[in-house]
Amino acid sequence: MAMRQPSYHYSIEEYLMVESALNIRHEYMDGQIYAMTGGTERHAKIMANINGELRTVFKGKSTCFSYQSELKISVRKGFYTYPDVSVICGEVILDTLEPNAVTNPSVLVEVLSPSTASYDKTTKWLEYQQIATLQDYLIVEQATAGITRYSRQPSGWLIQTYDDLNQRLMLPSVNVELLMADIYYAVTFD
Repeated sequence: MAMRQPSYHYSIEEYLMVESALNIRHEYMDGQIYAMTGGTERHAKIMANINGELRTVFKGKSTCFSYQSELKISVRKGFYTYPDVSVICGEVILDTLEPNAVTNPSVLVEVLSPSTASYDKTTKWLEYQQIATLQDYLIVEQATAGITRYSRQPSGWLIQTYDDLNQRLMLPSVNVELLMADIYYAVTFD
C-alpha cells in the first residue's frame, strides 16, 4: 500500500462513497484514505499459498473460511483495512455502517512490503489488538522465509517467530498447522 500525506479529513460516509464509486480498494484510518496498490509477484504468491493451504484445511471440515485481500475488515469505527489474508469462523458479522466490511476475523495475515512493513508492524498491529475475535496475527516476510505470529493468550499476546522452512506454524485457534515450506512454495529469494 502506498501511503500519502494527509491533506483532507474525510468522513466515514465520504470514504464509503469513494470506495463504492472507484474500482480501487482503499484503506481508511481516522479521516485519511489510502489507495491500495498492487504487490510483487512474490507477495502475491505467498498470499495465494497461505490462502490455498487454509482453504484446503477448512473445506468440508470447518466453520472457518479464508479470504484474500478483497475482504474489507472493520477494525473499529474510523478504521477499515484489507489484510492480505483473513479467516472468519462461524457467522460472518457485518459492520453496521459498511455492509461490505466484516467485524469478526479470527486470523489476520499481512505479507510485508518495503513500503508498508513499518505500518503493518506498528500501527496496524496496535489497532488489530482491539478486535475481540482476533486470535492470531501473522506478519509474513517476503524477502526471506520468516513469520512472526502474535497469538492471543489470557495474559496477553504471545510472540513466536518462524524462520526455518521445515517448521510447522501452529494456529490452534482455527485448528490449523501450516508447514513453512508450503507457505513459501515456489518462492525464490534474491
